[in-house]
Amino acid sequence: MSTSTGQDYTDLESGDHPLHYQAPIYPSTSPTVDTINNLPSSDNLDENQQPILMPKFTPTIIGTETREEEEENQSILFDNKFTVYEIKLVNSNTQEVHYLFRRFNEFITLKNKLLEKYPNLNLDVLLELPKMGWFWNDKLSKEVIEERKKYLLNFLNVITTDPNLASDENVLEFLQCDLHMLEKALSFFRSKLYNYQQRKEIKEKEEFIKSQEMVKVLTRKRSESLSQMKKDLNK
Repeated sequence: MSTSTGQDYTDLESGDHPLHYQAPIYPSTSPTVDTINNLPSSDNLDENQQPILMPKFTPTIIGTETREEEEENQSILFDNKFTVYEIKLVNSNTQEVHYLFRRFNEFITLKNKLLEKYPNLNLDVLLELPKMGWFWNDKLSKEVIEERKKYLLNFLNVITTDPNLASDENVLEFLQCDLHMLEKALSFFRSKLYNYQQRKEIKEKEEFIKSQEMVKVLTRKRSESLSQMKKDLNK
C-alpha cells in the first residue's frame, strides 16, 4: 500500500536550512541566462535565430511517497518498497510550474555523471548526499527520509543555480517530467484518492485535498504532453 507525507503542495518552502547553498562564480563553458541575455538584440534576428532563454528553476520538495517496484523489477532478496520525492519546480522566467517524482538513487546517478564531467568543480562536496544504510528498512524510516530531504533540496538548489550545471544537458533532462513519470504519478494519486473516497470519514483531510489537486494538475499535464507529441508527429 502506498503512503504519502509532506507539506502543503501549493507553498514554496522558505527560510534557511543547515545546507543552504550560494552558487559560486565559475568561468562558464556552457551558455547561461546572462550570456544569452547579452546576445545581439532580437530585433535584428529572424524567427529562426531568436535567442533561447534557459529555464531558471526554484525547487521545493513538497512531500514523499512510498511505492513498490514494478513486478518485473522485484527482488526476492531485498524489500521492494522505495521512497519517491515529490518536487515542485517553478520557472521564474515564465512562472510555469511542473512536478518531478524522483528516487534517491536517481540523484546518485546524476551526481556520478556530473562528477565525471566536471572534475574540477568540487561537486563531491557541493552535491553531498547521505550514505546508503546497511539495512533495507532504514530507507523507509521517517528519520532517514527527513535527512535525505534536506540533502536533496540542497542538491536541487546547486544544480539549478550553478552557472555550469544549470545549463548542463544531464541536469536539464533530470529536471524534466516525461510522460512515463506522469503516468506513474497520476496512477499513484488516483489510487490514493479512490481509497480516501471509500472511507465514510476522511481523517487526513489535507492529504485528501492534495490528492484531488494533484490528480487535476497531472491529468492536465498529461493531456498537454500527449497533445505536444501529436503535434511533433504531424510536423
